[in-house]
Amino acid sequence: MEQITDSLSMAQQNVVVSAPSASFWTIWNIVAIVAAFLVLIVIVLYFLRDKKKNRIKAKVMNETANVDFTSFNNDWKKTELLYNELKRKCHPDLFHDERNEEANCLFQRLTENKFRYAELLKIRDEAIEKLGIKVDANQ
Repeated sequence: MEQITDSLSMAQQNVVVSAPSASFWTIWNIVAIVAAFLVLIVIVLYFLRDKKKNRIKAKVMNETANVDFTSFNNDWKKTELLYNELKRKCHPDLFHDERNEEANCLFQRLTENKFRYAELLKIRDEAIEKLGIKVDANQ
């Protein structure tokens, strides 16, 4: 028993002697404080960005509140259908006579005005007149 108490007292002395100083400004405390500040800055920047995104979203929603998207989708579909039909029927490779040059010009105009419905209608009328093609009347 005496040996155990001597060993215990010796261990306590070694622990007290070898323990580092209990200063607050150790390297690990400084690292932890810097990391906490960086996390805090990231969180604040995230919420500021999110707030800005919500302001922009609200502004866009207010500006587009009166827009009828169903009519926009219908117009887009009509434009796409007309363009696809014209590009199939006006392709220059289909004309091997004097109409080839005219078909080439119309096809170039067609690709330039792919998203403009009014221009596609004009090109359709010219193609009917100059190339003699038949286009669906629903468009």
